[in-house]
Amino acid sequence: MAFVSASSRGLTRLTHRRAVCSGAPPSALRHAGHRRARGPYLTAMSAASPPPPAAVAPIDGDALLSRVLPPPDGRAGAPPVAAPLPACVVAVRGADRLAFLHNQSTADVKGRSAGEVVAAALTTHTARLTDVVTLVVTPTEVLVVGSPGAGDALMARFDKYLFPGDEVDLADVTSAYSLTAVVGGGADAHLAALPTLDALPGDGAWVAVGGSDDAVGPGADGEPWLAGAALLGGSGLGMPGYRVLARRPSGGGAAAAAAAAAEGIPALSSAEVAALRVWAGVPTAGAEISDAHNPLEARLWGTVSFDKGCYLGQETIARLRTYDGVRTLLYGVDVGAAAPGGDARVAVAPGDAVRTVDADAGAKAAGAVTSVVPLAGGGAWALAYMRKKGGAAAPGVEGLLGDG
Repeated sequence: MAFVSASSRGLTRLTHRRAVCSGAPPSALRHAGHRRARGPYLTAMSAASPPPPAAVAPIDGDALLSRVLPPPDGRAGAPPVAAPLPACVVAVRGADRLAFLHNQSTADVKGRSAGEVVAAALTTHTARLTDVVTLVVTPTEVLVVGSPGAGDALMARFDKYLFPGDEVDLADVTSAYSLTAVVGGGADAHLAALPTLDALPGDGAWVAVGGSDDAVGPGADGEPWLAGAALLGGSGLGMPGYRVLARRPSGGGAAAAAAAAAEGIPALSSAEVAALRVWAGVPTAGAEISDAHNPLEARLWGTVSFDKGCYLGQETIARLRTYDGVRTLLYGVDVGAAAPGGDARVAVAPGDAVRTVDADAGAKAAGAVTSVVPLAGGGAWALAYMRKKGGAAAPGVEGLLGDG
C-alpha cells in the first residue's frame, strides 16, 4: 500500500514506495523504519489553522514508534508494551458453526481446525463493509472478535440469517473477555519466558497461555469455552506482535495466571493505540469500515477468499476483481509540519475532502479523509479513501486536503 505525504509548506510529489503484507491483512501500511520517511511524496497540502480540539491531544509520533518497532539496525530494542484493544466477542456454537460463518464472511472458514485464527470481513449483499472480525477457532465454538460496541449488531446479523435447521447457538460474551496486544522489540522474549506458555503461535494460529487443559477446559453450561487465555499470532495493529484474548479473572486460578501475559509491562493509552492504527493503515469501524466501502477498497484482500462458494456479497466482490472494478483505495497521508518559524498547526479532520489541482480545470474531488492523528511536532498522520486513477494518489498530481 502506498503511504503518501502532504506538506503545509507546499506541494510535493508522490512516492512510489509500497508495502506488501503476507499473513496480516494487506491494509497494513508498512514502513522500512520507524521514522517518518523523507523524500519525494504524494501531493496534498493543508493550510495552517486553529489547533485540533483539546480532546485530540497531539502524539509524539517518533517517540511512540520507537517504543513499538524493532530498531532498523537489529538491536534488541525497547521493552514490550501492552496496547488495550476494545472489542466485542460473540461465541458461535453448534455442529454447523463453521459452515454458518463460512457463508456469512469473506474468509474460507469451513474445514478450519481448533487452534486457527482467521481474519474475515462481514459485508452486505452489495459487498459493503459492516465489520472486520477475527475468528478464534476452538474445539467447541468459534469466538468472533469484532469492533467495540458491535456485539448487538453481530448478534442481530447472525440471528437474521439463521435457518430453522441450522445447528447454531449464539451468545454475546463480550463482558467475559479482554483483548490486549503485546508489541515492541522485546515482545517475543517476554511472552516466551512465561512459565504457563509452551510455544509462541505463528500468524493464523493461537495457543493456550495456561499451558494445560485446565486453562482452556469447558466452563459451566452456557459459559465460554476458553476458561483462561489465548495468545493469538499477530498484533492486529499492522506491526509485529501478539494479542492476548483473556477471560476476565473472577477468582484467581488459571485465568488470573494467564492474564499475566499482558501484565507487568507498560500500557499505551487509547490515543497512542489509535495513533498506531492510523500509522499502520488498519481500518476501523465508523471510519474506514462503513457501508460506503468494500473490503477491496479498504485493502483487506487478505480477508477475502476468491475460491470459496457463495457468501453474502460474493458476487459483487468477484465482479470487482474480475473486471478490475476497484476505483477507490485507502491511503495513508503524512501531513508535514509548517516551515520553521511558521504556524505548525494543521487542520485536517475526518470528512475533509481531498481534491486534485489542475491549472486549467481547477480543483476536482478525489476522495475524503477518514481518520486523523495530530502530531506534537506539527502535521498529522491521516487515512483517506482516494481515487485509484487520476486521484490525488497518482504520480505528479497536486492535491489539497480540506480547505487547503
